[in-house]
Amino acid sequence: MKRRKSNAVAEVIWPLPLAAVIASLWANVVLLVVTLLSASFIWILTAESSTEFSLALNIGVAFLAFSQFVTLQVGALTFGLAPLGVSFILLWFLKVAFLRALRASLITQALHLVMLSLTFAMSHAGIWWVITRFLFEDIQVSSGQMLLATSVFALSASIWAMLRQVDVEVEETEYEISLERTSPREKQRSARTILLDIYGALHPDIHLGFKVAFRIFFIFMLYAIVLFLINGILNLNSVRQVAAISANDVGSWILLTLLTLLYIPTVVLWMYSLALGAGFSVGAGSVINLHTQAVGPLPSLPFLGFVPYDLPDWVAVSYVLVLLLSTFVGFVNLRKIRVDSFRRFMIAFVTLTVLLNSSIALLGSGGIGSGRFEEVGISALMLSIWALVFAVLGLAGALLLISRTRTKPNMER
Repeated sequence: MKRRKSNAVAEVIWPLPLAAVIASLWANVVLLVVTLLSASFIWILTAESSTEFSLALNIGVAFLAFSQFVTLQVGALTFGLAPLGVSFILLWFLKVAFLRALRASLITQALHLVMLSLTFAMSHAGIWWVITRFLFEDIQVSSGQMLLATSVFALSASIWAMLRQVDVEVEETEYEISLERTSPREKQRSARTILLDIYGALHPDIHLGFKVAFRIFFIFMLYAIVLFLINGILNLNSVRQVAAISANDVGSWILLTLLTLLYIPTVVLWMYSLALGAGFSVGAGSVINLHTQAVGPLPSLPFLGFVPYDLPDWVAVSYVLVLLLSTFVGFVNLRKIRVDSFRRFMIAFVTLTVLLNSSIALLGSGGIGSGRFEEVGISALMLSIWALVFAVLGLAGALLLISRTRTKPNMER
């Protein structure tokens, strides 16, 4: 039998920070190389002969930071509305990098996951602090906000990676024999297994509250996508007109098309908030919801062509439809299940509902210019309140239907 070394804990813990730092460095080097190539292509395609390449490179690096929800100040202009199309790609790439760190580490408990993810996040934030210090000249970045945004972004990627890691080859347990005592070796475990064990330790009522809240959120999002498709078809001419005004050659047409595609997820989130009644704004003083559309002049950005200037009166039926959808999801998930503690169920239900909708509001908010365009997007408070009202009313309707369907057979007997 192999003998177990006395410093086994050090063997498990100390490689973790190193693996996280290496993964973060590898991910950001690849991102910078891709940015360099992309900036070269865009510079050749669109720039004038007098334009310096360093400007294109700075814009590319700024766009990467911007996509991680880092607010940039360019003179009097404020840019903070992240292009979610790029943000999702960056999040996926950081997830892949963190998976490399997971596979290179010996993970046996939740503490190892926390240590690995925190080191990865701090390394990622530190790298971007260095980049913004040395590359930017005319672009101002708040160091505190940048460190917070990039850290949260990397933490989100690490959590995604943990949920995806299931391919861990576990070695058989080995023992040592010393003075007639045996002690098992620690087994490597997948991150997903550890997280599922933590989640499984919660009460079933909490599981049910999370499940119902997530499914109601999911059906609301599907409805928002349908609403976006309808609104997109109705406003397609507006998008074309804005693009025609802004684009005058092949290069600008390509860039505007890419910009529109990258911001489509943001517009879908706006439609989600619109469907629930909270609405959104495109600049201070603008209100866009199911019964009020007060929109001022907008910048020449094609994706803003999807903003509805005038919704038909019948669209207010969305209130009823959202309530029916919420009731249906609650009824399907609760009709055959008995809840031990309704208070425990409701705490989990309300917590996840507020958390999901607050996250949606933050993802769909930011700034796209100066003046009134410094604040654009969704109010987190209003969206959370509206979503919670519809979710709770739908749940109440579902419980009422369940009580009727359960008492009817008893009356017939």
